[in-house]
Amino acid sequence: MVCNEREKAETAGGADGRSRSRFPGFSFLWVVAVVSLLGLAAPALAQSQSGGGSSEDCTGGGVNGECNAFGRIAMQNREEVRGEPVDVNTTVTLNTSYEDRGARWVMFSVRNVTADGDSPVSIRLNSFATDEGEVVTTRVVHEEPNELNLWVDVLDLPVHKEIEIDVTVGVTDEGAYAFETLVLAFDRGYDPVQMANGDKASLFSYTLLGVNEATDPIGSSTSSDGALGVLSEIPAPSALATLGTITLAAAACLGREPR
Repeated sequence: MVCNEREKAETAGGADGRSRSRFPGFSFLWVVAVVSLLGLAAPALAQSQSGGGSSEDCTGGGVNGECNAFGRIAMQNREEVRGEPVDVNTTVTLNTSYEDRGARWVMFSVRNVTADGDSPVSIRLNSFATDEGEVVTTRVVHEEPNELNLWVDVLDLPVHKEIEIDVTVGVTDEGAYAFETLVLAFDRGYDPVQMANGDKASLFSYTLLGVNEATDPIGSSTSSDGALGVLSEIPAPSALATLGTITLAAAACLGREPR
């Protein structure tokens, strides 16, 4: 079940009496900008492992993936785009919520980010669910067509269950584009949580979009008051501008291919 109306949850406790806290405004978005910076450096981890799992579990057979103590993530190596939007699927299985290490939220981010900030990719979310139903989502940020961030309270986080993120992707220019998924855990102060080995509690993977024929842009099926409703207020334009600036700067510093 997706949370469209959870006003009481802002102050009421969960089933075990623990309380969910409201997201702040600008400070929250500032942290999201920092997350974008961290996420842009994550491709180096896509074929690696640390703290659990094996490379055979995460890569090979046409799959890009990562396994570590946090969990595992997998995406198809490549999708061909031939004039029609394509569905891109990410599967994530978390071993822990890291609540014992102070985690408060986990962000699931799907996006394409280019060095010049002019991404031709647009995203429509179809499903964010386990086999038991939709994942309860505290906040959805989809202000730009090429990036979608889903924030989940650790009290609602499915652990030891396969989470599937299914999106439809359109690309308005021919070429090759990395479509990425990043999962990252945060504490109450919006600092990334660390695993026992000192690494950030994160998972990263990507699918290479080979665009032989461009598509029309895709309209979003989600918004602040849409299918995946939010718990907190709409971010201010000035905060969003800051987020965009830092995201583009991070992309320019990385300078990786494919774009």
